[in-house]
Amino acid sequence: MLKKSVFALLALMLLIAPVMVGAQDGFAVDCGNGTTFENGIEVKIVAAREGITYRATVIGLDSFDPIVAVIDSEGNGTCNDDGENVTDYGANLPTTGEVTASSLSSQIDFEQTRGNDGAPLSVIVGGYGNSTGGFLLLIEGLEIDGSEDNGGNAIAINLTNPLVNSGVPLTMYMVSFENTLDDAIYMTNSDGSFFEDASGQQVSCDDAGNENLCYGDSVSLDGSTLTFQSGTLGANSLDSMLSLVIDGLEPSSDPSQNYFNFLFSSTDQQAEGEYIAAFHMSIGESSGGSGGAPPRNPPGGGATPTATPAGSGGAPPRNPPGGGNAGGDEVAGGFEVNCDNGTTFTNGVQVIVNQMRSGFTYTATAVGLNGFDPVLAVIDPNGNGLCSDDETGAGRYAANLPTTGSVAASGFSSQVMFDQNSAEAFADVSLVVGGFGDQTGEFLLILEGMAVTPGDVGGDVFSVQVTQQMLNSGVPLSVYMMSRGTSRVDPFITLVDSSNDPIQDGDGNEVYCDDAGNAGLCFGDSVALDDYTVTINTGTLPGWGLDSMLSLPLDAFSFTAGEVNYLHYRMSSYGSSEGQYLLVFHMGTSD
Repeated sequence: MLKKSVFALLALMLLIAPVMVGAQDGFAVDCGNGTTFENGIEVKIVAAREGITYRATVIGLDSFDPIVAVIDSEGNGTCNDDGENVTDYGANLPTTGEVTASSLSSQIDFEQTRGNDGAPLSVIVGGYGNSTGGFLLLIEGLEIDGSEDNGGNAIAINLTNPLVNSGVPLTMYMVSFENTLDDAIYMTNSDGSFFEDASGQQVSCDDAGNENLCYGDSVSLDGSTLTFQSGTLGANSLDSMLSLVIDGLEPSSDPSQNYFNFLFSSTDQQAEGEYIAAFHMSIGESSGGSGGAPPRNPPGGGATPTATPAGSGGAPPRNPPGGGNAGGDEVAGGFEVNCDNGTTFTNGVQVIVNQMRSGFTYTATAVGLNGFDPVLAVIDPNGNGLCSDDETGAGRYAANLPTTGSVAASGFSSQVMFDQNSAEAFADVSLVVGGFGDQTGEFLLILEGMAVTPGDVGGDVFSVQVTQQMLNSGVPLSVYMMSRGTSRVDPFITLVDSSNDPIQDGDGNEVYCDDAGNAGLCFGDSVALDDYTVTINTGTLPGWGLDSMLSLPLDAFSFTAGEVNYLHYRMSSYGSSEGQYLLVFHMGTSD
Protein backbone atom coordinates (compact mmCIF):
# COMPACT_ATOMS: atom_id res chain seq x y z
CA MET A 1 0.00 0.00 0.00
CA LEU A 2 1.29 3.48 -0.86
CA LYS A 3 1.31 5.65 2.27
CA LYS A 4 1.23 9.43 2.38
CA SER A 5 4.88 9.49 3.38
CA VAL A 6 5.90 7.79 0.15
CA PHE A 7 4.79 10.57 -2.19
CA ALA A 8 4.67 14.32 -1.61
CA LEU A 9 1.28 15.52 -2.80
CA LEU A 10 1.30 18.30 -5.35
CA ALA A 11 0.77 21.60 -3.61
CA LEU A 12 -0.98 23.30 -6.49
CA MET A 13 -4.62 22.25 -6.67
CA LEU A 14 -6.44 23.83 -9.60
CA LEU A 15 -10.13 24.06 -10.36
CA ILE A 16 -10.46 22.36 -13.71
CA ALA A 17 -13.54 22.09 -15.88
CA PRO A 18 -14.22 18.69 -17.44
CA VAL A 19 -16.62 19.53 -20.27
CA MET A 20 -17.80 17.05 -22.89
CA VAL A 21 -17.23 18.39 -26.40
CA GLY A 22 -20.02 17.11 -28.63
CA ALA A 23 -20.75 14.72 -25.73
CA GLN A 24 -18.90 11.74 -27.14
CA ASP A 25 -15.96 13.69 -28.64
CA GLY A 26 -13.77 13.66 -25.55
CA PHE A 27 -13.26 15.40 -22.23
CA ALA A 28 -12.19 19.04 -22.51
CA VAL A 29 -10.09 20.21 -19.57
CA ASP A 30 -8.96 23.73 -18.71
CA CYS A 31 -6.10 23.45 -16.22
CA GLY A 32 -6.29 27.14 -15.28
CA ASN A 33 -2.68 27.91 -16.21
CA GLY A 34 -3.24 28.27 -19.94
CA THR A 35 -2.91 24.53 -20.59
CA THR A 36 -6.01 22.99 -22.15
CA PHE A 37 -7.04 19.94 -24.15
CA GLU A 38 -10.32 18.74 -25.64
CA ASN A 39 -9.66 15.10 -26.56
CA GLY A 40 -9.32 13.57 -23.10
CA ILE A 41 -9.98 9.93 -22.23
CA GLU A 42 -11.34 9.09 -18.78
CA VAL A 43 -10.28 6.20 -16.55
CA LYS A 44 -12.35 6.24 -13.37
CA ILE A 45 -11.47 4.62 -10.05
CA VAL A 46 -15.07 4.02 -9.07
CA ALA A 47 -14.55 3.85 -5.30
CA ALA A 48 -11.17 5.30 -4.37
CA ARG A 49 -10.47 4.68 -0.68
CA GLU A 50 -9.75 7.42 1.81
CA GLY A 51 -6.23 7.44 3.28
CA ILE A 52 -4.61 5.94 0.16
CA THR A 53 -2.29 7.94 -2.05
CA TYR A 54 -2.51 6.94 -5.69
CA ARG A 55 -0.09 7.85 -8.44
CA ALA A 56 -1.03 8.20 -12.12
CA THR A 57 1.81 8.31 -14.63
CA VAL A 58 1.27 8.71 -18.38
CA ILE A 59 4.06 7.80 -20.79
CA GLY A 60 3.60 8.84 -24.41
CA LEU A 61 4.45 6.41 -27.21
CA ASP A 62 6.37 7.51 -30.31
CA SER A 63 6.94 11.08 -29.02
CA PHE A 64 3.28 11.67 -28.05
CA ASP A 65 3.16 14.42 -25.39
CA PRO A 66 0.41 13.61 -22.84
CA ILE A 67 -1.26 15.78 -20.19
CA VAL A 68 -2.93 14.17 -17.18
CA ALA A 69 -5.68 15.53 -14.96
CA VAL A 70 -7.31 14.02 -11.88
CA ILE A 71 -10.74 15.30 -10.89
CA ASP A 72 -13.42 14.42 -8.39
CA SER A 73 -17.16 14.20 -9.04
CA GLU A 74 -17.55 17.96 -8.47
CA GLY A 75 -14.90 19.02 -10.97
CA ASN A 76 -12.12 19.81 -8.49
CA GLY A 77 -8.67 18.48 -9.17
CA THR A 78 -5.25 19.08 -10.61
CA CYS A 79 -3.31 18.86 -13.88
CA ASN A 80 0.24 17.99 -14.81
CA ASP A 81 2.29 18.25 -17.98
CA ASP A 82 5.93 17.07 -18.12
CA GLY A 83 6.29 15.83 -14.53
CA GLU A 84 9.44 16.17 -12.43
CA ASN A 85 9.94 12.55 -11.36
CA VAL A 86 9.06 10.68 -14.53
CA THR A 87 12.40 9.92 -16.18
CA ASP A 88 12.67 6.53 -14.49
CA TYR A 89 9.31 5.29 -15.78
CA GLY A 90 9.22 2.79 -18.63
CA ALA A 91 7.77 -0.57 -19.64
CA ASN A 92 8.08 -3.62 -21.86
CA LEU A 93 4.64 -5.09 -22.61
CA PRO A 94 3.18 -7.25 -25.41
CA THR A 95 1.14 -4.49 -27.07
CA THR A 96 3.65 -1.66 -26.66
CA GLY A 97 7.04 -3.30 -26.93
CA GLU A 98 9.77 -1.46 -25.09
CA VAL A 99 8.65 1.94 -23.80
CA THR A 100 11.57 4.13 -22.83
CA ALA A 101 11.48 6.84 -20.18
CA SER A 102 10.62 10.33 -21.42
CA SER A 103 10.75 13.82 -20.00
CA LEU A 104 7.38 14.44 -21.70
CA SER A 105 5.66 12.00 -19.35
CA SER A 106 3.11 13.42 -16.91
CA GLN A 107 2.39 12.39 -13.32
CA ILE A 108 0.03 13.21 -10.46
CA ASP A 109 -0.15 11.92 -6.88
CA PHE A 110 -3.70 12.12 -5.57
CA GLU A 111 -6.03 10.91 -2.84
CA GLN A 112 -9.73 10.74 -2.06
CA THR A 113 -10.85 12.86 0.88
CA ARG A 114 -14.64 12.56 0.73
CA GLY A 115 -15.38 9.40 2.68
CA ASN A 116 -14.11 6.09 4.00
CA ASP A 117 -16.65 4.16 1.95
CA GLY A 118 -15.05 5.25 -1.30
CA ALA A 119 -15.76 7.99 -3.82
CA PRO A 120 -15.00 8.25 -7.55
CA LEU A 121 -11.86 9.88 -8.90
CA SER A 122 -11.28 10.27 -12.63
CA VAL A 123 -7.91 10.20 -14.35
CA ILE A 124 -8.18 12.04 -17.68
CA VAL A 125 -5.45 11.86 -20.32
CA GLY A 126 -5.29 14.26 -23.27
CA GLY A 127 -2.76 15.40 -25.84
CA TYR A 128 -0.76 18.62 -25.52
CA GLY A 129 -2.22 21.00 -28.10
CA ASN A 130 -4.86 18.33 -28.81
CA SER A 131 -2.19 16.14 -30.38
CA THR A 132 -3.05 12.50 -31.07
CA GLY A 133 -1.12 9.34 -30.31
CA GLY A 134 -0.72 6.32 -28.08
CA PHE A 135 0.13 6.23 -24.40
CA LEU A 136 0.58 3.96 -21.40
CA LEU A 137 -1.21 4.94 -18.18
CA LEU A 138 0.17 3.40 -14.96
CA ILE A 139 -1.80 3.63 -11.73
CA GLU A 140 0.01 2.86 -8.46
CA GLY A 141 -1.47 2.56 -5.00
CA LEU A 142 -4.05 -0.08 -5.86
CA GLU A 143 -4.58 -2.92 -3.42
CA ILE A 144 -7.10 -5.71 -2.97
CA ASP A 145 -8.18 -5.85 0.64
CA GLY A 146 -10.96 -8.39 1.00
CA SER A 147 -12.35 -6.69 4.08
CA GLU A 148 -12.95 -3.37 2.31
CA ASP A 149 -12.85 -3.87 -1.46
CA ASN A 150 -15.61 -6.45 -1.94
CA GLY A 151 -13.25 -8.72 -3.83
CA GLY A 152 -11.58 -6.14 -6.04
CA ASN A 153 -11.35 -2.59 -7.38
CA ALA A 154 -13.91 -1.32 -9.89
CA ILE A 155 -12.45 0.74 -12.74
CA ALA A 156 -14.52 2.24 -15.57
CA ILE A 157 -13.28 3.53 -18.93
CA ASN A 158 -15.39 5.98 -20.93
CA LEU A 159 -15.44 5.24 -24.63
CA THR A 160 -15.11 8.40 -26.71
CA ASN A 161 -14.67 9.01 -30.42
CA PRO A 162 -10.95 9.80 -29.97
CA LEU A 163 -10.44 6.44 -28.24
CA VAL A 164 -12.46 4.45 -30.78
CA ASN A 165 -11.22 6.28 -33.88
CA SER A 166 -7.59 5.60 -32.99
CA GLY A 167 -8.02 2.02 -34.23
CA VAL A 168 -5.94 0.74 -31.30
CA PRO A 169 -7.42 -2.00 -29.07
CA LEU A 170 -8.15 -1.13 -25.45
CA THR A 171 -5.66 -3.18 -23.44
CA MET A 172 -5.24 -3.38 -19.68
CA TYR A 173 -2.67 -5.19 -17.57
CA MET A 174 -2.73 -6.21 -13.92
CA VAL A 175 0.70 -6.99 -12.45
CA SER A 176 0.93 -8.08 -8.82
CA PHE A 177 3.66 -7.08 -6.38
CA GLU A 178 3.28 -10.31 -4.42
CA ASN A 179 3.29 -13.95 -5.49
CA THR A 180 0.35 -14.61 -3.15
CA LEU A 181 -1.93 -12.52 -5.41
CA ASP A 182 -3.04 -14.45 -8.50
CA ASP A 183 -4.68 -11.47 -10.15
CA ALA A 184 -7.59 -11.46 -12.61
CA ILE A 185 -9.53 -8.84 -14.60
CA TYR A 186 -13.28 -9.19 -15.16
CA MET A 187 -15.50 -7.10 -17.41
CA THR A 188 -18.74 -6.38 -15.57
CA ASN A 189 -22.26 -5.15 -16.17
CA SER A 190 -23.48 -1.94 -14.57
CA ASP A 191 -24.85 -3.95 -11.64
CA GLY A 192 -21.45 -5.55 -10.97
CA SER A 193 -22.32 -8.98 -12.40
CA PHE A 194 -19.83 -10.60 -14.75
CA PHE A 195 -20.32 -9.61 -18.38
CA GLU A 196 -20.73 -12.24 -21.11
CA ASP A 197 -20.44 -11.70 -24.85
CA ALA A 198 -23.22 -12.61 -27.29
CA SER A 199 -22.08 -16.25 -27.35
CA GLY A 200 -22.24 -16.53 -23.56
CA GLN A 201 -18.47 -16.38 -23.01
CA GLN A 202 -17.31 -14.47 -19.94
CA VAL A 203 -15.07 -11.51 -20.81
CA SER A 204 -12.23 -11.85 -18.34
CA CYS A 205 -8.58 -12.79 -18.01
CA ASP A 206 -6.93 -14.80 -15.26
CA ASP A 207 -3.56 -15.95 -16.63
CA ALA A 208 -2.54 -14.07 -19.78
CA GLY A 209 -1.68 -16.35 -22.69
CA ASN A 210 -3.88 -19.19 -21.46
CA GLU A 211 -6.70 -19.34 -24.01
CA ASN A 212 -8.89 -21.26 -21.56
CA LEU A 213 -8.53 -18.56 -18.90
CA CYS A 214 -8.18 -15.37 -20.92
CA TYR A 215 -10.67 -13.85 -23.33
CA GLY A 216 -9.43 -12.57 -26.69
CA ASP A 217 -5.83 -12.14 -27.77
CA SER A 218 -3.18 -12.31 -25.06
CA VAL A 219 0.27 -13.72 -24.39
CA SER A 220 1.97 -14.78 -21.19
CA LEU A 221 3.44 -11.84 -19.28
CA ASP A 222 6.53 -13.80 -18.26
CA GLY A 223 9.42 -11.50 -19.17
CA SER A 224 7.30 -8.32 -19.32
CA THR A 225 8.31 -5.45 -17.03
CA LEU A 226 7.13 -2.16 -15.56
CA THR A 227 9.78 0.30 -14.39
CA PHE A 228 9.13 2.85 -11.64
CA GLN A 229 11.08 5.30 -9.57
CA SER A 230 11.77 2.54 -7.06
CA GLY A 231 12.91 -0.07 -9.59
CA THR A 232 11.67 -2.63 -12.12
CA LEU A 233 8.74 -4.96 -11.46
CA GLY A 234 8.79 -8.21 -13.41
CA ALA A 235 5.48 -9.78 -14.43
CA ASN A 236 4.85 -13.53 -14.24
CA SER A 237 2.64 -16.18 -15.82
CA LEU A 238 -0.18 -15.57 -13.30
CA ASP A 239 -0.58 -11.90 -14.21
CA SER A 240 -3.44 -10.71 -16.41
CA MET A 241 -3.92 -8.98 -19.75
CA LEU A 242 -7.31 -8.15 -21.29
CA SER A 243 -7.33 -6.68 -24.79
CA LEU A 244 -10.60 -5.61 -26.47
CA VAL A 245 -11.10 -4.53 -30.07
CA ILE A 246 -13.17 -1.32 -30.04
CA ASP A 247 -12.65 -0.16 -33.62
CA GLY A 248 -16.03 0.46 -35.24
CA LEU A 249 -18.03 1.10 -32.10
CA GLU A 250 -20.05 4.32 -32.09
CA PRO A 251 -20.25 6.07 -28.72
CA SER A 252 -23.58 7.42 -27.55
CA SER A 253 -24.25 11.14 -27.38
CA ASP A 254 -24.95 10.50 -23.68
CA PRO A 255 -21.49 10.02 -22.06
CA SER A 256 -22.99 8.17 -19.10
CA GLN A 257 -23.89 5.33 -21.48
CA ASN A 258 -20.32 4.87 -22.73
CA TYR A 259 -18.58 3.22 -19.78
CA PHE A 260 -16.80 -0.12 -20.04
CA ASN A 261 -16.73 -1.48 -16.48
CA PHE A 262 -14.02 -3.74 -15.08
CA LEU A 263 -13.23 -5.41 -11.77
CA PHE A 264 -9.52 -5.77 -10.97
CA SER A 265 -9.56 -8.74 -8.63
CA SER A 266 -8.09 -12.22 -8.04
CA THR A 267 -8.79 -15.71 -9.34
CA ASP A 268 -11.05 -16.64 -6.45
CA GLN A 269 -11.94 -13.05 -5.49
CA GLN A 270 -10.52 -13.72 -2.04
CA ALA A 271 -6.77 -13.21 -2.33
CA GLU A 272 -5.27 -9.92 -1.16
CA GLY A 273 -2.27 -7.88 -2.20
CA GLU A 274 -0.89 -4.86 -4.05
CA TYR A 275 -0.72 -4.54 -7.82
CA ILE A 276 -0.13 -2.10 -10.66
CA ALA A 277 -2.79 -1.39 -13.29
CA ALA A 278 -1.49 -0.44 -16.75
CA PHE A 279 -3.66 0.79 -19.62
CA HIS A 280 -2.47 0.93 -23.23
CA MET A 281 -4.72 3.26 -25.23
CA SER A 282 -4.54 5.77 -28.04
CA ILE A 283 -6.16 9.09 -28.89
CA GLY A 284 -7.38 9.53 -32.47
CA GLU A 285 -9.45 12.19 -34.17
CA SER A 286 -12.41 13.51 -32.20
CA SER A 287 -14.98 13.04 -34.96
CA GLY A 288 -15.14 11.65 -38.44
CA GLY A 289 -12.59 8.87 -38.30
CA SER A 290 -14.70 5.76 -38.35
CA GLY A 291 -17.69 7.84 -39.40
CA GLY A 292 -20.77 5.69 -39.46
CA ALA A 293 -18.55 2.70 -38.90
CA PRO A 294 -19.80 -0.79 -38.12
CA PRO A 295 -21.62 -2.26 -36.40
CA ARG A 296 -24.13 0.56 -36.19
CA ASN A 297 -25.29 1.81 -39.59
CA PRO A 298 -27.65 -0.01 -41.97
CA PRO A 299 -26.74 -0.46 -45.65
CA GLY A 300 -26.87 2.77 -47.63
CA GLY A 301 -27.99 1.07 -50.82
CA GLY A 302 -31.70 0.95 -51.56
CA ALA A 303 -34.46 3.37 -50.81
CA THR A 304 -35.86 4.48 -47.48
CA PRO A 305 -39.65 4.81 -47.25
CA THR A 306 -40.85 8.38 -47.48
CA ALA A 307 -42.76 9.75 -44.51
CA THR A 308 -45.63 11.48 -46.33
CA PRO A 309 -48.44 13.12 -44.36
CA ALA A 310 -50.68 10.59 -42.68
CA GLY A 311 -53.64 12.91 -42.64
CA SER A 312 -55.49 11.29 -39.76
CA GLY A 313 -54.49 13.96 -37.27
CA GLY A 314 -54.59 11.48 -34.41
CA ALA A 315 -52.62 11.89 -31.19
CA PRO A 316 -49.06 10.55 -31.14
CA PRO A 317 -47.73 7.98 -31.44
CA ARG A 318 -50.53 6.45 -33.51
CA ASN A 319 -50.08 7.70 -37.08
CA PRO A 320 -48.23 5.40 -39.50
CA PRO A 321 -45.32 6.87 -41.49
CA GLY A 322 -46.33 7.28 -45.12
CA GLY A 323 -49.48 7.34 -47.17
CA GLY A 324 -49.41 4.10 -49.10
CA ASN A 325 -47.67 2.99 -52.28
CA ALA A 326 -48.80 5.56 -54.80
CA GLY A 327 -50.03 4.42 -58.21
CA GLY A 328 -49.70 0.73 -57.43
CA ASP A 329 -46.23 0.55 -59.01
CA GLU A 330 -44.33 -2.49 -57.81
CA VAL A 331 -41.18 -2.44 -55.73
CA ALA A 332 -38.38 -4.96 -56.22
CA GLY A 333 -39.36 -8.61 -56.14
CA GLY A 334 -38.36 -11.40 -53.80
CA PHE A 335 -34.90 -12.76 -53.18
CA GLU A 336 -33.94 -15.81 -55.27
CA VAL A 337 -31.88 -18.59 -53.68
CA ASN A 338 -30.50 -21.78 -55.25
CA CYS A 339 -29.32 -24.25 -52.62
CA ASP A 340 -26.67 -26.86 -53.36
CA ASN A 341 -29.13 -29.70 -52.67
CA GLY A 342 -31.43 -28.55 -55.49
CA THR A 343 -33.87 -26.63 -53.30
CA THR A 344 -34.78 -23.25 -54.79
CA PHE A 345 -37.16 -20.39 -54.12
CA THR A 346 -37.77 -16.98 -55.66
CA ASN A 347 -39.99 -15.29 -53.08
CA GLY A 348 -37.39 -14.86 -50.36
CA VAL A 349 -37.58 -12.19 -47.67
CA GLN A 350 -34.18 -10.78 -46.66
CA VAL A 351 -33.12 -9.67 -43.17
CA ILE A 352 -29.61 -8.19 -42.93
CA VAL A 353 -27.53 -8.41 -39.77
CA ASN A 354 -25.65 -5.17 -40.33
CA GLN A 355 -21.89 -5.24 -39.80
CA MET A 356 -21.82 -8.38 -37.69
CA ARG A 357 -18.65 -8.62 -35.62
CA SER A 358 -16.40 -11.61 -36.27
CA GLY A 359 -16.09 -14.17 -33.50
CA PHE A 360 -19.77 -14.17 -32.51
CA THR A 361 -22.29 -16.91 -33.26
CA TYR A 362 -26.00 -16.39 -33.86
CA THR A 363 -28.77 -18.92 -34.33
CA ALA A 364 -31.52 -18.18 -36.88
CA THR A 365 -34.71 -20.26 -36.91
CA ALA A 366 -37.64 -19.97 -39.32
CA VAL A 367 -40.99 -21.32 -38.09
CA GLY A 368 -43.93 -21.47 -40.49
CA LEU A 369 -47.53 -20.59 -39.58
CA ASN A 370 -50.55 -22.64 -40.65
CA GLY A 371 -48.56 -25.31 -42.48
CA PHE A 372 -46.16 -22.96 -44.31
CA ASP A 373 -42.86 -24.77 -45.02
CA PRO A 374 -39.98 -22.25 -44.81
CA VAL A 375 -36.50 -22.60 -46.29
CA LEU A 376 -33.74 -20.56 -44.63
CA ALA A 377 -30.50 -19.36 -46.20
CA VAL A 378 -27.59 -17.47 -44.59
CA ILE A 379 -25.47 -15.60 -47.12
CA ASP A 380 -22.26 -13.55 -46.80
CA PRO A 381 -21.44 -10.43 -48.90
CA ASN A 382 -19.77 -12.64 -51.54
CA GLY A 383 -22.91 -14.69 -52.09
CA ASN A 384 -21.66 -17.76 -50.22
CA GLY A 385 -23.68 -19.37 -47.50
CA LEU A 386 -25.77 -22.20 -46.10
CA CYS A 387 -29.31 -23.45 -46.66
CA SER A 388 -31.58 -25.25 -44.23
CA ASP A 389 -34.91 -26.97 -44.71
CA ASP A 390 -36.70 -29.12 -42.13
CA GLU A 391 -33.95 -29.02 -39.49
CA THR A 392 -34.37 -31.52 -36.66
CA GLY A 393 -32.86 -29.14 -34.09
CA ALA A 394 -35.60 -26.60 -34.81
CA GLY A 395 -38.45 -28.99 -34.08
CA ARG A 396 -39.06 -27.59 -30.60
CA TYR A 397 -39.42 -23.93 -31.55
CA ALA A 398 -42.86 -22.42 -30.98
CA ALA A 399 -44.46 -19.14 -29.92
CA ASN A 400 -47.52 -17.34 -28.66
CA LEU A 401 -47.43 -13.71 -29.77
CA PRO A 402 -50.04 -10.98 -30.27
CA THR A 403 -49.83 -10.93 -34.07
CA THR A 404 -49.65 -14.70 -34.56
CA GLY A 405 -51.58 -16.31 -31.76
CA SER A 406 -50.34 -19.78 -30.83
CA VAL A 407 -47.69 -21.13 -33.22
CA ALA A 408 -47.09 -24.84 -32.70
CA ALA A 409 -43.73 -26.56 -33.05
CA SER A 410 -43.22 -28.08 -36.48
CA GLY A 411 -40.96 -30.54 -38.25
CA PHE A 412 -40.92 -28.11 -41.19
CA SER A 413 -38.94 -25.46 -39.28
CA SER A 414 -35.47 -24.52 -40.56
CA GLN A 415 -32.40 -23.43 -38.60
CA VAL A 416 -28.82 -22.27 -39.18
CA MET A 417 -26.09 -21.43 -36.66
CA PHE A 418 -23.78 -18.88 -38.25
CA ASP A 419 -20.92 -16.50 -37.60
CA GLN A 420 -19.11 -13.85 -39.57
CA ASN A 421 -15.82 -15.43 -40.61
CA SER A 422 -14.62 -13.11 -43.35
CA ALA A 423 -11.23 -11.40 -43.23
CA GLU A 424 -12.95 -8.24 -42.03
CA ALA A 425 -13.71 -7.42 -38.39
CA PHE A 426 -17.25 -6.47 -39.44
CA ALA A 427 -19.37 -7.56 -42.40
CA ASP A 428 -23.05 -7.77 -43.36
CA VAL A 429 -24.71 -11.18 -43.16
CA SER A 430 -28.05 -11.82 -44.92
CA LEU A 431 -30.78 -14.15 -43.71
CA VAL A 432 -33.26 -15.09 -46.44
CA VAL A 433 -36.52 -16.94 -45.79
CA GLY A 434 -38.58 -18.31 -48.67
CA GLY A 435 -41.27 -20.90 -49.20
CA PHE A 436 -40.41 -24.46 -50.23
CA GLY A 437 -41.44 -24.69 -53.88
CA ASP A 438 -42.31 -20.96 -53.73
CA GLN A 439 -45.10 -21.71 -51.28
CA THR A 440 -46.71 -18.59 -49.83
CA GLY A 441 -47.64 -17.87 -46.23
CA GLU A 442 -46.50 -16.40 -42.93
CA PHE A 443 -43.51 -17.21 -40.74
CA LEU A 444 -41.51 -16.24 -37.67
CA LEU A 445 -37.77 -15.61 -37.94
CA ILE A 446 -36.23 -16.05 -34.47
CA LEU A 447 -32.69 -14.80 -33.82
CA GLU A 448 -30.61 -15.83 -30.80
CA GLY A 449 -27.18 -14.65 -29.63
CA MET A 450 -27.68 -10.89 -29.47
CA ALA A 451 -26.99 -8.73 -26.43
CA VAL A 452 -26.96 -5.08 -25.41
CA THR A 453 -23.45 -4.56 -24.06
CA PRO A 454 -21.25 -1.62 -23.04
CA GLY A 455 -19.82 -1.79 -26.56
CA ASP A 456 -23.25 -1.56 -28.16
CA VAL A 457 -23.99 1.97 -27.05
CA GLY A 458 -25.60 2.86 -30.38
CA GLY A 459 -27.61 -0.33 -30.76
CA ASP A 460 -27.65 -3.23 -33.24
CA VAL A 461 -29.22 -2.49 -36.63
CA PHE A 462 -31.18 -5.07 -38.64
CA SER A 463 -32.54 -4.26 -42.10
CA VAL A 464 -35.53 -5.88 -43.80
CA GLN A 465 -35.80 -5.70 -47.58
CA VAL A 466 -39.46 -4.99 -48.34
CA THR A 467 -40.46 -6.96 -51.44
CA GLN A 468 -43.58 -6.85 -53.57
CA GLN A 469 -44.45 -10.33 -52.28
CA MET A 470 -44.43 -8.99 -48.72
CA LEU A 471 -46.69 -6.11 -49.71
CA ASN A 472 -49.03 -8.47 -51.56
CA SER A 473 -49.33 -10.70 -48.49
CA GLY A 474 -51.06 -7.95 -46.55
CA VAL A 475 -49.28 -9.09 -43.37
CA PRO A 476 -47.93 -6.24 -41.18
CA LEU A 477 -44.21 -6.41 -40.44
CA SER A 478 -43.95 -7.02 -36.70
CA VAL A 479 -40.72 -7.04 -34.70
CA TYR A 480 -40.40 -8.26 -31.10
CA MET A 481 -37.41 -7.63 -28.83
CA MET A 482 -37.58 -9.75 -25.68
CA SER A 483 -35.18 -9.76 -22.76
CA ARG A 484 -33.60 -13.08 -21.84
CA GLY A 485 -31.15 -14.31 -19.22
CA THR A 486 -30.72 -13.33 -15.60
CA SER A 487 -29.68 -9.72 -16.32
CA ARG A 488 -32.76 -8.16 -17.88
CA VAL A 489 -32.30 -5.53 -20.53
CA ASP A 490 -35.14 -3.02 -21.06
CA PRO A 491 -35.57 -3.40 -24.85
CA PHE A 492 -36.04 -0.40 -27.15
CA ILE A 493 -36.80 -0.65 -30.90
CA THR A 494 -36.40 2.39 -33.19
CA LEU A 495 -37.19 2.62 -36.90
CA VAL A 496 -34.27 4.46 -38.53
CA ASP A 497 -33.16 5.57 -41.97
CA SER A 498 -29.99 4.52 -43.77
CA SER A 499 -28.02 7.11 -41.77
CA ASN A 500 -29.25 5.57 -38.51
CA ASP A 501 -31.42 8.60 -37.72
CA PRO A 502 -34.91 7.99 -36.31
CA ILE A 503 -37.76 8.09 -38.83
CA GLN A 504 -40.78 10.28 -38.11
CA ASP A 505 -44.37 9.89 -39.24
CA GLY A 506 -46.32 12.60 -41.03
CA ASP A 507 -47.06 14.31 -37.73
CA GLY A 508 -43.43 14.41 -36.62
CA ASN A 509 -43.62 11.48 -34.20
CA GLU A 510 -40.65 9.12 -34.03
CA VAL A 511 -41.46 5.50 -34.81
CA TYR A 512 -40.28 3.47 -31.85
CA CYS A 513 -41.40 1.15 -29.07
CA ASP A 514 -40.12 1.04 -25.53
CA ASP A 515 -42.74 -0.83 -23.51
CA ALA A 516 -45.27 -2.71 -25.65
CA GLY A 517 -48.87 -1.90 -24.77
CA ASN A 518 -48.07 1.55 -23.41
CA ALA A 519 -49.64 4.00 -25.88
CA GLY A 520 -47.31 6.79 -24.75
CA LEU A 521 -44.17 4.69 -25.25
CA CYS A 522 -44.98 2.52 -28.25
CA PHE A 523 -45.89 3.60 -31.78
CA GLY A 524 -48.89 1.97 -33.46
CA ASP A 525 -50.88 -1.00 -32.22
CA SER A 526 -49.27 -3.11 -29.51
CA VAL A 527 -50.13 -5.01 -26.36
CA ALA A 528 -48.09 -5.77 -23.25
CA LEU A 529 -46.06 -8.97 -23.69
CA ASP A 530 -46.44 -10.26 -20.11
CA ASP A 531 -48.70 -13.15 -21.15
CA TYR A 532 -46.80 -14.13 -24.32
CA THR A 533 -43.98 -16.60 -24.89
CA VAL A 534 -41.37 -17.85 -27.35
CA THR A 535 -40.03 -21.39 -27.01
CA ILE A 536 -36.47 -22.18 -28.11
CA ASN A 537 -34.15 -25.14 -27.47
CA THR A 538 -33.23 -23.97 -23.98
CA GLY A 539 -36.84 -23.61 -22.85
CA THR A 540 -39.76 -21.20 -22.95
CA LEU A 541 -38.99 -17.49 -22.68
CA PRO A 542 -41.82 -15.46 -21.13
CA GLY A 543 -42.37 -11.86 -22.10
CA TRP A 544 -42.44 -9.11 -19.49
CA GLY A 545 -43.81 -5.61 -19.17
CA LEU A 546 -40.70 -3.84 -20.50
CA ASP A 547 -40.35 -5.90 -23.71
CA SER A 548 -40.89 -4.18 -27.05
CA MET A 549 -43.13 -4.78 -30.06
CA LEU A 550 -43.25 -2.65 -33.22
CA SER A 551 -45.94 -3.68 -35.71
CA LEU A 552 -46.26 -1.68 -38.94
CA PRO A 553 -48.74 -2.18 -41.82
CA LEU A 554 -46.62 -2.10 -44.96
CA ASP A 555 -49.34 -0.49 -47.08
CA ALA A 556 -49.01 2.63 -44.91
CA PHE A 557 -45.56 3.37 -46.36
CA SER A 558 -44.56 5.08 -49.58
CA PHE A 559 -41.87 2.87 -51.08
CA THR A 560 -39.86 3.67 -54.22
CA ALA A 561 -41.19 1.70 -57.18
CA GLY A 562 -38.76 -0.49 -59.09
CA GLU A 563 -36.05 -0.26 -56.42
CA VAL A 564 -34.80 -2.24 -53.45
CA ASN A 565 -36.45 -0.83 -50.32
CA TYR A 566 -35.35 -1.36 -46.73
CA LEU A 567 -36.85 -0.85 -43.31
CA HIS A 568 -34.07 -0.46 -40.74
CA TYR A 569 -34.59 -1.36 -37.09
CA ARG A 570 -32.19 -0.33 -34.33
CA MET A 571 -32.25 -2.58 -31.27
CA SER A 572 -31.01 -0.87 -28.12
CA SER A 573 -32.13 -0.40 -24.53
CA TYR A 574 -33.72 2.14 -22.27
CA GLY A 575 -31.38 3.81 -19.81
CA SER A 576 -28.19 1.92 -19.04
CA SER A 577 -29.72 -1.56 -18.98
CA GLU A 578 -27.68 -4.36 -20.51
CA GLY A 579 -28.19 -8.03 -21.23
CA GLN A 580 -29.14 -10.65 -23.79
CA TYR A 581 -32.24 -10.43 -25.94
CA LEU A 582 -34.25 -12.51 -28.39
CA LEU A 583 -35.31 -10.94 -31.68
CA VAL A 584 -38.41 -12.18 -33.53
CA PHE A 585 -39.74 -11.05 -36.93
CA HIS A 586 -43.29 -11.91 -38.02
CA MET A 587 -43.64 -11.53 -41.80
CA GLY A 588 -45.51 -12.86 -44.80
CA THR A 589 -44.73 -13.62 -48.44
CA SER A 590 -47.20 -14.03 -51.30
CA ASP A 591 -47.28 -14.28 -55.09
